[in-house]
Amino acid sequence: MIRIPQIFTAVLLLAPTLAWAEPSASSGWQVLAQEDGIVVSQRPTKGRKLQEFRGVVEIPADIFEAFAVVNDVTNHPLWMYQVSEAREVQRNSPLLSVLYTRLDIQWPVADRDSVTENEIRIVAPNHIRVEFRRTTRASVPEIKGVVRMPRLRGHYDLKALESGGTRVEYQVDADPGGGIPDWMTALTARDNPLNTLRKLREQVAETRGQYKEFIERWNPGQSQH
Repeated sequence: MIRIPQIFTAVLLLAPTLAWAEPSASSGWQVLAQEDGIVVSQRPTKGRKLQEFRGVVEIPADIFEAFAVVNDVTNHPLWMYQVSEAREVQRNSPLLSVLYTRLDIQWPVADRDSVTENEIRIVAPNHIRVEFRRTTRASVPEIKGVVRMPRLRGHYDLKALESGGTRVEYQVDADPGGGIPDWMTALTARDNPLNTLRKLREQVAETRGQYKEFIERWNPGQSQH
């Protein structure tokens, strides 16, 4: 059984208040690819060049092992698709932070970057959700030649499975801004979740045992098993 500290019991009670608006569960998702155990879908939105996309994968690891990797901001470039730089700009609480992320985009298209507010939600003892959305509340100067994305929001949704593994859903709703060829945005909706989740699974396997202190802090009961 997964146990959580008292602070997270309080978070569970407040979850409806803290939650951001989430996309409806209505239909509209279209499967783009099923490859290497990963299912990639998109939800077309009129007027958007880059459609909302998501990927789902099952990782053969404990939920807190997967969560530890998602939470390790410095190492995001090791597995997040096209991410060349990631750092924490501001820490508001154990559950709220502001991150800066830069994307290395194929030439001749300019690199993109983003400043996002990130919230960790303990939805249930076996369900962790990391939500992110663009913010202007933290002052991070724009870089010449790099396009600051005007819209970015999404989540990593982690659910523990009875098998001992973790189901991960990665979903993004973004406007990359600037001029990007249609063929590139079409590829992004497929390649971003596919490559991100594939590399996440590899990173979780490679780092197993390296986040012991982090896992014990978030799930003290685990050290008793």
